[in-house]
Amino acid sequence: MKGSTRIDVLIIGAGPGGIQVAHELHQARSDYLVVEAADGPGDFFNRFPRHRQLISVNKCAVALQDNSLRFDWNSLLSDDDRLQFARYSQDYWPEANDMVRYLTDFVVRQQLHIRYNARVRSIETAPSGEFTVTLNNADTLTARRVVVATGMAPYVPAIPGIEHADSYENMSIDPNEFANLRVLIIGKGNSAFETADLLMPVAHAIHMASPNTVKLAWNSHYVGNLRAINNGLIDTYQLKIGNALLDAEITEIRCDAKGFHVDLAYTHAGGHRVTYHYDRVIAATGFRFAAQDIFSKLNVETSHDARFPAMTSSYQSPRNPGLYFAGTVTHSRDYRKTMSGFIHGFRYNARFLARLLISNGRLSPDQALSADAKKLAEWALDRINTSDAIYLQPGYYADVAIEDGECMNAYLGVPLDWVREGGLGNGWQVAVTLAYGPPAPDPLRVERSPDLSYAAVTPFLHPVLHLRRNGRDAGVLHLLEDLENRYAPDDYLPQLVKFFQTALTHETVVS
Repeated sequence: MKGSTRIDVLIIGAGPGGIQVAHELHQARSDYLVVEAADGPGDFFNRFPRHRQLISVNKCAVALQDNSLRFDWNSLLSDDDRLQFARYSQDYWPEANDMVRYLTDFVVRQQLHIRYNARVRSIETAPSGEFTVTLNNADTLTARRVVVATGMAPYVPAIPGIEHADSYENMSIDPNEFANLRVLIIGKGNSAFETADLLMPVAHAIHMASPNTVKLAWNSHYVGNLRAINNGLIDTYQLKIGNALLDAEITEIRCDAKGFHVDLAYTHAGGHRVTYHYDRVIAATGFRFAAQDIFSKLNVETSHDARFPAMTSSYQSPRNPGLYFAGTVTHSRDYRKTMSGFIHGFRYNARFLARLLISNGRLSPDQALSADAKKLAEWALDRINTSDAIYLQPGYYADVAIEDGECMNAYLGVPLDWVREGGLGNGWQVAVTLAYGPPAPDPLRVERSPDLSYAAVTPFLHPVLHLRRNGRDAGVLHLLEDLENRYAPDDYLPQLVKFFQTALTHETVVS
């Protein structure tokens, strides 16, 4: 054993998730340390996306306004105006290098405690109940709590012959290498379509294959589905310009001197099987939880086909008390539903986790409220109009008013499932959220109505208030959506006041 250090909170990984947790702990003067395997922060963005353009919105036109974070998908949460991402790039779709530069400055300006070139080899539980973390140089760290923020690494599916394919991680990004070739891209996510965009001008033909049909973000409201900026190949497929999307399972890839022979079983064709020939095969099959090997001495559950670690609503490992997660991996809780796979979602998860760590699980209220229906309605309307957490984590994060003896307290930016599981107790409480309704068959042609009852079925983002008493649902209020998410008091306060008047009488409320 070369050396040993004891700290309260050890954060593994200096990506945006780990940095956000560290920032919150640093502001609270907590005892923490970040260890990072690379020689600087944000190393993921030195490698991904391969074609260097981010798909996180950088809407500079609204930067520095009161609720600009609603349209800022790249900044971490801080009170330093110099650390707004719009000051680092004016591009609507910024470059990955700008993110590295931003994260580097964030760490320096906030004077965060980070040890670089410190790769974790293993984590195990010590007899004391604390964690012993061994680094690559044989140093050991003892920590009461560990936050794993190691991000994601490429996922490799169990396809026979997949080793013959180029990987998204290592493929050449020189399009000339693919000139006049037939190319198969395995996968239909953003990394796969980003790769197709690079090759479309030069390749003879591009096929994209996976068992499932493409899901479009503008249809699903989920930003991890295919984004419009990357979907050019769909146009060429539908207009028969030499490219194709195949809903099919790849059963085997064989390689010989003539190229690749790929066996496929179509998903929607009664099990019809075919074999196609390609000059190149590229696996762009998404990402999985990185650094799983460090858990060989812990019993860490996984979820979603082992792509993510399992975790509770407080981002803690179910089988390992004191082991927490931050960053993209917290998407385990809202997988393919809301935004935790991106900075503009998981920054709120990281802030909430840090608050739990600082308070040992007992959050202090953010503000006191009056137990008056009109005052509560005005508070709720203000949150609907200004809160960035409930806007960017729709239906997942909430601002909550809760009865506490003779008082009312507000807790801002907390996970709704954590609240439902008793995180704030089981007393009288109203959770203010923004949420999408059931998806429309055609999101560009929706039959709408000004009738108040339409609010419960609208597919668009709209306010939803949840009333709970004694750990049980006691009512819900849906409000009609506003085109620009600016909810005028004259239009919305009467409904909110009526809702709170009924709620305060301890009657059941129905939207």
